[in-house]
Amino acid sequence: VDKPAPDVPEQAARIANETADLLGLATTDLGDRVRVVGGYGGDGYGEPSDAMIEAVRLAAQLEGLLLDPVYTGKAMAGLIDLIRRKEISSDRDVVFVHTGGVPGLFAYPSLFSGPMNGNGPSTVR
Repeated sequence: VDKPAPDVPEQAARIANETADLLGLATTDLGDRVRVVGGYGGDGYGEPSDAMIEAVRLAAQLEGLLLDPVYTGKAMAGLIDLIRRKEISSDRDVVFVHTGGVPGLFAYPSLFSGPMNGNGPSTVR
């Protein structure tokens, strides 16, 4: 989010390559396998969207994964949308980079208070 849009694919590829190196994976360049998709920011920075709320709830319910509402929640909303639209098939491996920010959940108590059950779909279709 701190880079101009044209720089994002290169930065994402660099991070992917460095991660592969740390994991000891034999690859020389992941740049052609990195896909950067925008358009899931909702109405703006820090503004909740229905898709983000659903994504945060689904990740918590199904995976025990806590996402923040500003960055990773919106990124997961995008991933869920791409899967639902079959732009990412079910036989593909996907790496979701969780960049932290869980304390951000506490800034939105009206959206995420109480038990996370019965407040939306429970499966990704």
